[in-house]
Amino acid sequence: MNDIIYNPQHPRTEGKRELAGMLIPVQIKTTLKKNAIGTVSDGDEVFVSNGALCIDPEMRCLTKFEHKAGTTQGNFVVSGIPKGIKGKGLRSERYLLYGNWANWMYKKRKLPDFEDINQYYDPGNLKKVIYLSTSGPYSIYDFRLAKLSHLTYREIILGEFPDPKEASKVVIAERLEDLADFLEETRKWGIRPIRLDNLKYNWKVLIESAYLKRMQQEKSAVQ
Repeated sequence: MNDIIYNPQHPRTEGKRELAGMLIPVQIKTTLKKNAIGTVSDGDEVFVSNGALCIDPEMRCLTKFEHKAGTTQGNFVVSGIPKGIKGKGLRSERYLLYGNWANWMYKKRKLPDFEDINQYYDPGNLKKVIYLSTSGPYSIYDFRLAKLSHLTYREIILGEFPDPKEASKVVIAERLEDLADFLEETRKWGIRPIRLDNLKYNWKVLIESAYLKRMQQEKSAVQ
């Protein structure tokens, strides 16, 4: 085993700062309620917030790394490993995280705030989120909004996201067609869009899977 990236038994372990902002494949090994411990390609251990919500049959997921309080830990991004992403993953400037804000998802006001977003997605540290509403694009900050209707998607992509080494680059859209157009423009600039798993949906899948498994066990016992 190489240097431990993060292990709850060793909270003072110095993390690997160079991984901050990177998106790396992780093999989930142990679940801790909704979180998990996994390993990266060189065998290092990593703590993954919400990692227990991975619904990949092989328990592999993409994890976004952040450096906090002397340790480097991960945030669960998506179940499975998208095609073309290898063990070393993607550097912070090479990807963008995206999600869809469906009608059934709760928000306290007209637009979601960071707390609302974190109920459904785990993108890591947020400083600004680009939100494509039906009335146009916005920047969502911690305590304020800024309308971006005067900017093109190209201008938003190149100038409105935070430094990816300090905070996650995230776009969320209400309409899938707006999201598709935005992501198409993103790819033109060599930035790979990565879908965020919806945590509530994954919970539902896992609960239904556990229920079906229990029903099958009970049926087998009766037979």
